[in-house]
Amino acid sequence: MKVILLEDIEAVGKMGDTVMVKDGYARNFLIPRKLALLATARNLKAQDHQIKDMERRRTKITGDAQSLADKITGVSLSFTRKTGEKGRLFGSVTNMDIAEALKEKGLNIDRKDIILPEPIKSLGEFDIEIKLHRDVTPMVKITVLPEDGEIPEGAMEEAPAQEAAPESPEPEAVEAPVEEDKGE
Repeated sequence: MKVILLEDIEAVGKMGDTVMVKDGYARNFLIPRKLALLATARNLKAQDHQIKDMERRRTKITGDAQSLADKITGVSLSFTRKTGEKGRLFGSVTNMDIAEALKEKGLNIDRKDIILPEPIKSLGEFDIEIKLHRDVTPMVKITVLPEDGEIPEGAMEEAPAQEAAPESPEPEAVEAPVEEDKGE
């Protein structure tokens, strides 16, 4: 089925494109969610007008995302967590924690837009990417400090020592003795 996309849809096309998609995908997903229009003769004629409107919307969305990115770029967040002897966190700092901290600073960011491959579980400074728009991804500086304010002795000394230590060779595989079949 031929449809005109009203939004950018990953792996399908960009806003304003006329694309072929499977009938069920168009009828059950794209059209009911107003992500696409059926590409009839009337809609194809009106597509030129729609493309201009879509371009204005795309420019506005990108502009809004860029202005929010400018506000986010200067932000640095600090978290305090309980730590063990070696500076390992008892808990972690997750994208939900980061979203709440940004909300306290007046920046409403959805936690799904915060790109954090895995929760932060150690002390230090981290640069976290936030995806506001396909073309706009600002960085936020995150600092994780121990709850008592003192960095444990082993935490700072351990990191360089691990980097400088040579890799230990992998242990060789030991084969188990094979019993012979006596063919009884």
